[in-house]
Amino acid sequence: LPPKHKHKFISNPNNQIEPFPNYYFDQGYPAATGSGFIINEGKQVVTNKHVIEGAYKIFVRNGFGELRYATIEKISEYDDLALLTLDTPYNPDYSITIPESYNLKTGQSALIMGYPLVSHLGESSPSFTQGVVSKITGFFDDPGTFQLTSKLNKGNSGGPVFSDRGELIGVAVQKINTTLLIEHDGYIIEDVNIAIQVDRVKRFLQSSEPSKKYDRLDLPDLYELRLPSVVMVLNILEKEEVVEKTEEDEINEAIK
Repeated sequence: LPPKHKHKFISNPNNQIEPFPNYYFDQGYPAATGSGFIINEGKQVVTNKHVIEGAYKIFVRNGFGELRYATIEKISEYDDLALLTLDTPYNPDYSITIPESYNLKTGQSALIMGYPLVSHLGESSPSFTQGVVSKITGFFDDPGTFQLTSKLNKGNSGGPVFSDRGELIGVAVQKINTTLLIEHDGYIIEDVNIAIQVDRVKRFLQSSEPSKKYDRLDLPDLYELRLPSVVMVLNILEKEEVVEKTEEDEINEAIK
């Protein structure tokens, strides 16, 4: 039999977690967070377009606690995708390969890594949720996205979706707003979350990397393998201009 491919696990350097700059505390800048993943020999990060909208400064930090400053390289015209370039590259071994082609199947494992709800759950390391691909198209049968049952929360946006072999199969992007749905239609849809197809990511990046074959992994091993590759994205937003209001302005607003 041919020898099986062995995953290259990267030992955790036990770094102290590098803190994000306190722009939003010290200088009054608002901030938003999301997730992403490292590509291109450690030089760039993929995330969602909506994660970095309105950015004044962008920082990313991976699962080993290594902080980098990032700038926007390009934004997709068609999909909710953005490419960031790092001021200092990460270790090339952290880079995730974009498959040349991937045959997504309903029922296969779909594993999400990212940084949801960091203000409540913490930001020291990415979370990991398990589910399946429930449909290979998205809302209204959109062929550029797919549905999955893996739990998705605010902050997961832009994070990678993996197969149980550690292959990138998509990018987490959105979930149904259950509050609005129950107000409008009177019922709740459960376990419907949406990711962007990896073929759309490949088209956006114009990637031509060869596909790699991996063996199925136990989930703890898969998490360990991808830990240094998944990043939290901190978007420091532009300051909102504070307009001094007169007493007459306040009265008029109250009347309206």
